[in-house]
Amino acid sequence: MSNNLKPLVGVFSLASQMKWILITVLVCSFSFCAFIYFDAQNRVQAAIQNPWLVDNKTGDVYKGLQTTGAFSPAQREVEYRNHVNMFYNLFYAYDQFTYEKNLEKALNLIGESGKAMFLEDQHDGMLRRLQEQNNTVTIVVDSIKFDMNSNPVRGWAWAKQTNTRVTGSASRHLDSEFIIYDLPSGRTDLNPHAAMIDRFIITNKTKVE
Repeated sequence: MSNNLKPLVGVFSLASQMKWILITVLVCSFSFCAFIYFDAQNRVQAAIQNPWLVDNKTGDVYKGLQTTGAFSPAQREVEYRNHVNMFYNLFYAYDQFTYEKNLEKALNLIGESGKAMFLEDQHDGMLRRLQEQNNTVTIVVDSIKFDMNSNPVRGWAWAKQTNTRVTGSASRHLDSEFIIYDLPSGRTDLNPHAAMIDRFIITNKTKVE
């Protein structure tokens, strides 16, 4: 090769290297942008499927109802109903042998309002009365309804509790209103519906005539 051609070969070699460097940079840039785009899309979908709701009155934050995925709102409502029914049958149905065990299970299904009711029952000496009088307390839940469009979801339950003792039995209404929301931690053995009742209030506990 003549000395006159050597500079030209060097220029072509440098241009070839620059071309491949430019192609590599473009490919890496495109791949990075594609990763960012798809990651953002996944995050948006996750946010849509798992919304967090803010109560406008109290400022409390709750996990919203998942509207897509494994359960539709109608299916989730069935689980909510079963959750509330389970709570009623644990918290308001017992005898001296099952009282403490039932309450312990029920407290996994309800928030702070449940703990307040538990302390109130303890203060009233419920277990002592059960032991002394050999009472059996049963519950019949007549109906449970929800407003699935509210934020958070509001619910109402109508039930009748019967206290049976040696001398006879007496019944009272145990109607309530409450809110219910999803737990971000998911289902567990202690809370199989991944839901939590809160702001539970007994609205009617009059005697059944």
